[in-house]
Amino acid sequence: MTVGALDSFAMDFAVANDIEDSDFKGCYLKASSNEGVLSDLTEALALRVRSTPTYFVDGVMVSWYTDGVMEEFLRKKYLGGAGLPLPTPVPSPGAKGPVKPAIPATH
Repeated sequence: MTVGALDSFAMDFAVANDIEDSDFKGCYLKASSNEGVLSDLTEALALRVRSTPTYFVDGVMVSWYTDGVMEEFLRKKYLGGAGLPLPTPVPSPGAKGPVKPAIPATH
């Protein structure tokens, strides 16, 4: 990603979310805004966060390295394992991205 592409993405995001141009430009790339981002990054690295999304549930770090990790953790921790095992991922024909889990039939 280039700086220009990132700037374009940020501006497009602001427009898509009805953020006034003057409001957005009033804080975008300002020192105080950058300091906040760098502070958050420092905190994340201190907590050993290395991927997004990363969740902390009751103080337990759960990183989303593979599909179903968060769902499985929550089902075990809070639902006593209800709904496990999770559906087996089924590749879509010609799919090049991540494998999506099959949706179980409901009756």
